Amino acid sequence: MSAEAQRLLEELGQALEALLLAGTTTASSATQRTLTAAFEAASKARFLRLGATLRLVLEELKRFDSAPERFSGARLAFFVDRAWLLAQATRRALAAGDTAALERLNASPTQVRAESLTVATLGVQRRYVPGAFSAFEFRLRLLDAAPLADGRVLDRGTPLVYGMVFPATAGGQLPPEAMLALPQKQGYRPAELLEGKALTITPALLGGSPLRLALLPDSRVTTGVAVTDWRTLAPRDPAHWRARVAAYRPDPLELPIEFADELLLEDWTLLGDFAPSTVPGREAEREAPLAALGCRFTLRIDAEPATLAQRLQAVNGAQALYAAVHLEYGRQVLTPLALLGESPEYPGLDPTKFNRTTLVRALHASVVSQK
Repeated sequence: MSAEAQRLLEELGQALEALLLAGTTTASSATQRTLTAAFEAASKARFLRLGATLRLVLEELKRFDSAPERFSGARLAFFVDRAWLLAQATRRALAAGDTAALERLNASPTQVRAESLTVATLGVQRRYVPGAFSAFEFRLRLLDAAPLADGRVLDRGTPLVYGMVFPATAGGQLPPEAMLALPQKQGYRPAELLEGKALTITPALLGGSPLRLALLPDSRVTTGVAVTDWRTLAPRDPAHWRARVAAYRPDPLELPIEFADELLLEDWTLLGDFAPSTVPGREAEREAPLAALGCRFTLRIDAEPATLAQRLQAVNGAQALYAAVHLEYGRQVLTPLALLGESPEYPGLDPTKFNRTTLVRALHASVVSQK
């Protein structure tokens, strides 16, 4: 790595120390500019853990300024400390030429090219931070075996993850789902991923665990026929999750959500109503106890849309629940991705809002308000 990266990491460490020593109320615009520049540089240099952590620090600082009721000092302190640790350790590993340490710190997976992938969206998770960004994580499944450039062949049903992040625009007037109506340069609209149809992607890059999908500038995404055999694509072996939990050893650099898996709960029951989370930094989210697989889980959802809690309470085990699961403070925490019947239902999204009409109206309202 260049001397420029070393200098940037040193400046980042100093900015984080200044933030810790002086406190949030004295976080100057210069400090935030330094953090923003470091976030952009870390992302470009593929320092994935550091970049993701800095994004969360900036996100919390924006909350402090624009939505103090959603600000969490505990969450900010956690991510500032983590960013400092990653920045200092990365700088020392660079200076020592320690490739193994850099790979562990950066969590930078090798990406492999696939010439063609045919997939379907089994579930989706939405995350929305007002005034900051809208993020969507699509949980895909391969519909056909796919050869990779390194000689491997991925089987049908292999899980893939495709993430999209949209910065806040139009004065915050856009509902998150409206961003899915925006045309992409690969020739598709993200809303098409939610239509229950096969999608062919040519070409793409895959890397990490689970495999994360990255589109190339020359990638093309085309829509095919409706998918009918959804249940054959869903995960069906809870013993795999139990074995991972039994063998797990905590890593100080690992966030709880990084040790995660997927579960299909055919038989589940909510044991109470949704209430605000008591976990530091999660106060804006809601939780409810859930019983399944002979265990007790915590089902966690965003407060918005309000229909999400209502829908899950109305279903309450009548449909299979496809969810992400991770460990947090000794609890098994579920995030709903879909309700599975004959086809997936994505309860975390408001389907009335990811259309072009909503997008155009919100953009028009923003222009009018700024005149």
